[in-house]
Amino acid sequence: MECEYCKKDTVLEVDGKVSDLCNSTYRNKDVGSPGIVGIGSGDYLMFEVCLNCGMLQGIDFPIIPHWAEE
Repeated sequence: MECEYCKKDTVLEVDGKVSDLCNSTYRNKDVGSPGIVGIGSGDYLMFEVCLNCGMLQGIDFPIIPHWAEE
């Protein structure tokens, strides 16, 4: 797969089932599933990252979930 940013063919696809063993923390607060920020859904962790430039694929930044608001 080609990176949408640097156009290199160096994209790693990660897909794993974490059951209830995954914890996401933001500013010392538990925020639950990684799906909240677009890198998974429920018990699944899924994302694509370029090993050349380090950019996550298909995610528009900045991400401002409801729990991140002050």
